[in-house]
Amino acid sequence: MGPDMQADTEATMLRTETFPSDRQPHIDDHRVLHRRYNTAIFADDYDSLQAAVDAGAAQGIPGVLLNPAGHYELTQTLTVPPEVYLDGGGRSITSYAPTPRIRAEIVTDAALDPMIQLGYFAGITGCLVNGNRVARGAVYCKDVGYNHITDNLIARCVDYGLKFGGSLFPTIKRNYIYGIEGIGLDALRPYGDTGYYGINVGLSERNEYGGGTRAAMRVEGILTSIADDFEGACNGEARVQVGAGNVASTLTMYAPYFELTSGNGPAYAIRIGNSSSLILRDGKAYGDVNDPDAIFLDGGLVDTLVVEGMEISRFATVFACALAWHSNLVIAGNRYADATTINAIRNYDVAQSRLCVWPGVHID
Repeated sequence: MGPDMQADTEATMLRTETFPSDRQPHIDDHRVLHRRYNTAIFADDYDSLQAAVDAGAAQGIPGVLLNPAGHYELTQTLTVPPEVYLDGGGRSITSYAPTPRIRAEIVTDAALDPMIQLGYFAGITGCLVNGNRVARGAVYCKDVGYNHITDNLIARCVDYGLKFGGSLFPTIKRNYIYGIEGIGLDALRPYGDTGYYGINVGLSERNEYGGGTRAAMRVEGILTSIADDFEGACNGEARVQVGAGNVASTLTMYAPYFELTSGNGPAYAIRIGNSSSLILRDGKAYGDVNDPDAIFLDGGLVDTLVVEGMEISRFATVFACALAWHSNLVIAGNRYADATTINAIRNYDVAQSRLCVWPGVHID
């Protein structure tokens, strides 16, 4: 036996021997990442779950497989080490699925902030993370990068569902985030201890930021959103906020879907902060036709605004931002319906701005 083969054999034995004889390793041929070792780590609650992810990191096992029918109660924040991820067994669920797949539930009765904190290259997939209306937040990526958060239900937290501070290249896909009293995805700069943006070059794809959240998403940094769903009642706070203060940010949205109602305040779809950029293409946005203050796009001095191929209806005012001297503005090929005012853009100083406005417009 050559030295390389002997080393591989010893490593496999080490991983296999970590399991008690009465607990056979969980093997699932559909989980490709685990077929290399045919092993998994079992856990019951916070202590064993934290020990499991720590052991996974120490032994080079990338995933902790949770029992999809399991119930895991946290009494402290679970810290997932770098290059380890939690797998609760669920896949691709939204509120519209007729029969939700069974998935492991991670729940707490404590005011944790957060319930789960991810290290570099760490992730969580296929879990129900239930704040039980007492946890401050569900998942936090703080000054780390390359995190994957996929196919989860994130529910019933007080302040936020997902939070990012100084986060590099996060990927957020196919999650259903609902019943959050605060913000579904919160990525404002103050959360980054080192002064980074909330998210620096991130992806949010096919997520549903559902009902019960005060706002769906607020972002400082650079984020691309693809086919995300933003629905729910508005209480005077925009469902999506890009940029805050004078911190330049860029949000690019492909095929977004908004369906809003006014709650205790006007229905605002998007608000853009000073010196920030927004690119919107090929989506649909429906406001509240009975709300005289409903605004699709509200904001300050924009840097770049591109709105193309959108269907926008039931807003009293469609565009209500302002242009700076260097603004780039393209509004083309959109369809508008049930709008009292389409263009309420304020022109402060457009002498050096580049404008392409209103071609291909269709107004019902």
